[in-house]
Amino acid sequence: MLQFYISTVVADEVFIINPIVATGGTAIAAVHMLQDWGIPVENIKLCLVASFPGLQKIMRAFPELEIWTAAIDQDLTKI
Repeated sequence: MLQFYISTVVADEVFIINPIVATGGTAIAAVHMLQDWGIPVENIKLCLVASFPGLQKIMRAFPELEIWTAAIDQDLTKI
């Protein structure tokens, strides 16, 4: 599979659509990648269904990040 990354992005807003957040690690990595590309966190919107612990982790990492969620699942990370 061919993968490439662009070094600059021109965008007013960026939406990260993450269908399920368990630990928050992937969402945090995605925000870091966008910041590396020059997108301010204030211009990033995160849309997700989240576990409560994962949501807390993301909010601690990026308190200024706007997060939209359809649901917060208390038990998403339990097996």
